[in-house]
Amino acid sequence: MSMNLLWYYRKIMNEFNNRFSDFKKITILCSFFVSPFMDVDIENISEEFSKIFDVDRRKSQIEIINLKNDITLKLHSNVNMWKFMSQEKYPILIDSYQRILSCFGSTYLSETSFSSMKMIKSQYRTRLTDDHLGDCMRIAISLYEPEFEIIASELQCQKSH
Repeated sequence: MSMNLLWYYRKIMNEFNNRFSDFKKITILCSFFVSPFMDVDIENISEEFSKIFDVDRRKSQIEIINLKNDITLKLHSNVNMWKFMSQEKYPILIDSYQRILSCFGSTYLSETSFSSMKMIKSQYRTRLTDDHLGDCMRIAISLYEPEFEIIASELQCQKSH
């Protein structure tokens, strides 16, 4: 490996470690959320909940113990069992799960936005104003699908004279 290539490799690895250092803090919790019924140290998991989400360690520990003994949720463990959980019975676990899950969705939307902007603002479209770029970005990122058939059926055709 050449020195130049080695330097780039180290730079990329350092950048990767800097950007994703926060994910190292939540690794234990992510593993728990993926497989909540596997054998884990409940005290360790509850300690992580209290550190990261600023919740009462004992309350989170009780919720984890209740979850591990909940037979109805074990039946739904093959599907997204978090949809079936009671907010009243597991408020800390559900809130924490939603907060962890939101981390990944927000980065996906950000990456998608940058890719869309790169496509919109190409070398052939250099005269875009910021307002027009914003409008184009809104259209590119939106999940709205126009119903073209309905729109076309409501238009009146103009007859030539």
